[in-house]
Amino acid sequence: MVITGTWYRVGAYSSKTDRLNTFQIVLATDSDRSFVFLLYHDLQWAGPGYTTEPYAQAGFNAGDGIAFEMLPYSRTKDIVRLVNESNVNVPGLFVFRVDTDEIDPGGCSSNVSVVTLRPRISSQLGSTALNIQGPCFSNSTILKCRFGSLAEIVDGIVVDTFRAICLTPLAPVHGPVLVSLSIDNGVSYMPVSVFTYAQMQFGSGDVIIGTGNRDNLLNVLQYINLTWRFPESSRDTFPNGTAIEIELVEVSLSNRSQLQQKNSPMILARGLTPDVTSFRLLLPESITYITACFIRVVARFEAKTYAGLNTGILTVRSQESFASESCVEWSRQQPEPSTWNDGILPCPMTRTQAVAAGRCCYESDSQCYRNNPNSNNCWLHQGRPGHNENSAVECYVSKSSNIHGAGTECCYDFEGQIITRGTGAGTDDRYRPAVLPVQHFFEDTLPYLQCCMISTNIEMCNTYMYYRPPRRGSNTMGQSGGTWGDPHFITLDGTSYTFNGYGEYTYLAISNDPLPPGSLQSSNRPHVFMSQIRTMPLESNNVTVTKGFAAKSSDPESQSISITVSRRENLVMRRGNELLEFEDNIHMLFFPEITIERNPIDSTILTLSWTIGVTVQIKLVEMVSPSTALVLNVAASVTDTFRGRTYGLLGTYDGEPTNDLRAQNGIVVNSNALPEEIHRQFGVTWAIHTDTSLFYYESGQSAEFFENQNRLFVPSFTEPINTAAEDESIRRTCKIASDSASSSWNAAQRTCYYDMSITRDETFAQTSFDAGDEILSIKADLRSPPLFNIELPVSMKAKHGERIHLTIDATSNYSTSVIVLSANHLPNGATFNIQTKVFEWTAIEGEDYVRIRAKDSTYNLTSTHEIVFQVERADESSAIRSEMQSSLFFLAILFCMLFK
Repeated sequence: MVITGTWYRVGAYSSKTDRLNTFQIVLATDSDRSFVFLLYHDLQWAGPGYTTEPYAQAGFNAGDGIAFEMLPYSRTKDIVRLVNESNVNVPGLFVFRVDTDEIDPGGCSSNVSVVTLRPRISSQLGSTALNIQGPCFSNSTILKCRFGSLAEIVDGIVVDTFRAICLTPLAPVHGPVLVSLSIDNGVSYMPVSVFTYAQMQFGSGDVIIGTGNRDNLLNVLQYINLTWRFPESSRDTFPNGTAIEIELVEVSLSNRSQLQQKNSPMILARGLTPDVTSFRLLLPESITYITACFIRVVARFEAKTYAGLNTGILTVRSQESFASESCVEWSRQQPEPSTWNDGILPCPMTRTQAVAAGRCCYESDSQCYRNNPNSNNCWLHQGRPGHNENSAVECYVSKSSNIHGAGTECCYDFEGQIITRGTGAGTDDRYRPAVLPVQHFFEDTLPYLQCCMISTNIEMCNTYMYYRPPRRGSNTMGQSGGTWGDPHFITLDGTSYTFNGYGEYTYLAISNDPLPPGSLQSSNRPHVFMSQIRTMPLESNNVTVTKGFAAKSSDPESQSISITVSRRENLVMRRGNELLEFEDNIHMLFFPEITIERNPIDSTILTLSWTIGVTVQIKLVEMVSPSTALVLNVAASVTDTFRGRTYGLLGTYDGEPTNDLRAQNGIVVNSNALPEEIHRQFGVTWAIHTDTSLFYYESGQSAEFFENQNRLFVPSFTEPINTAAEDESIRRTCKIASDSASSSWNAAQRTCYYDMSITRDETFAQTSFDAGDEILSIKADLRSPPLFNIELPVSMKAKHGERIHLTIDATSNYSTSVIVLSANHLPNGATFNIQTKVFEWTAIEGEDYVRIRAKDSTYNLTSTHEIVFQVERADESSAIRSEMQSSLFFLAILFCMLFK
């Protein structure tokens, strides 16, 4: 959106026309960043009296005596000289960025420490053109860039006075690195900013590749289609005569378990013009013995590379014999899974549970999710032909790791049931992809491709499944709670209440150890996670809303995350002292302890996922009544491992809602208490100590200020009174039946009604309803289907002729449940008695399986359990002994008959 204001030939007060001024102000925003352009074309007067005060001033002023930015000569007669001044080297033009908490001028400076880098996040595979602005560059500037501790020094290219570029080198690991800049040919370097290498991904990237295969593997002498588009900021730097080249880069895992480039790039095509954005090429025979690689499209001019775009990592289909050899070699280096997969999150029993638990524990596999438009969806999780295996339609990967850095993947069939058999199943990952993507590819994904997809030997795939086993389902899914509106809360155990405090409060804290009875003494308690919220009153109102969230985990590399609404109603997001921003096409920020994601469809939703198993979702809500304001709805989810260890405004998560409102002094307030009792005896006790604040403060703000407000502020404790017409309108907005009593309303309806009554803002009230309804839905979807006895395996080895006897039963968490068992599949000759729950079978050489379904007919919940049997032939020695015993028995009978 662009708004332009023009003052054309304007005279001074009053009605003077002998001297006239002409200037413009342009406001431009993309709803993310905002800029102001001040253009002074012709200034003939500086004040009403021309040569006497008061003189005009130009610039910005927030009116609070704190935030302001004045242009040169303001309040002097020389202000007319602005037509010859500029901060961007264009006479009369001044440019500023105004969406952050500070006003940032444009242009360039002689101060090298004032530097901006764009983009701030990009591919780990390198060759991203990093635009450098801030210092003033000239033809004599010799620019060099250094990225963290990488040995490679990158030669920069000066584009013009205001801009230069450096290409990022390939990084051995992903994550943030400090960029240092030299403008004196490497004599000295100045640390200027942080650049983040995004985690490596598999398949397409900025360059989209189409192989025409269902398996996404590269085949020798195969045609592939490549599509790419350089960003406009890069295309603007290309000199006339720039040519596009396509190259293939071989990579491998170094002896330090990091990514490394093996050889010089292999040129696949060259001489393309910059306007070409797609190309079809034939893969040469020379890639036959390459295992892992990526394809890069680069723009070059006179031996200088101006930009590069990459695919993700790719795999070449090798000869089957080589794949089998690689699989065997990999298996020889693998420890027993029990040495590294203990403490991994269990898989949800059903797809519904996985979605509901998604906030805390799981996220969709980017290559296997429902409604994926890609025809190769779930290509890594397809059942093998001839094995009667289910194929996955969606998979979820764990958001947290165990102490060994391992994670798991859970895959579901078309019925939403977990798959634990065959190549359609998810498996434990020795290295969780979000944290250790390089090791995950070379130690989890690549062996799978070689053992189960390139090799057709069933024993190879069984070997892989042994060292990367599927994980059975469980009902321990964690819980969610949150705050929304002005503000209302639902604890992790489901207790709802309203607390209108003014201050900063402990929102969700997780103790190192189970909580003791009595006083919590939270400021001295060791914790693995701490989060806080900031609440402030609405204008001309005595109710409050959430205006800030801050958190930090106990991870050694963790820094505090602060997300606040500034005085100018802009969102300010910081990690430590670093201001965080999303790039135009980048929706995720990666840090060692946390991932921050902006929803690509709804940019008002932020998701913060800590590796320990805590996820917070923040929804930005714009109010229009009683005044325009930006409000935060904050929802939190935790894994079940934190049961009995949480405290703060989201309660004590232990499955018992009656003790949720536990004050810091240990007193438990009844959830049915009056609002004033909940406020004074519970809510305000969770005000933070000033020395424990995790928040970032604007000038004029402090933790002491909010601590004082918590003591002084008294909100309204009375329910608003509405007329009959108002009541009817609010009920309609909040989906409340006209004849229903308030005691029958759920938390979503109750909070919607309250917020609409207070603010008269229908959109705000509807947002409150949606937030409450979402949390209620999540809690409903986490209902537990029947759980099969925990001793049951998902695979068994047996000998031919061995008698197998198993009790297969399922139980429910609900006392009124009626569970009905049935057999979906039995091996040839097997039986399953639904009354005794006993499965019996005489094992037959080969591979087979049993699949039992359990249905809770009371709550209409279903789960399944499969056991795959790998039956080997009986030992040759056993067969010989059996034959000898039979022969001796026959001879004994014959001897008796002869001498009878």
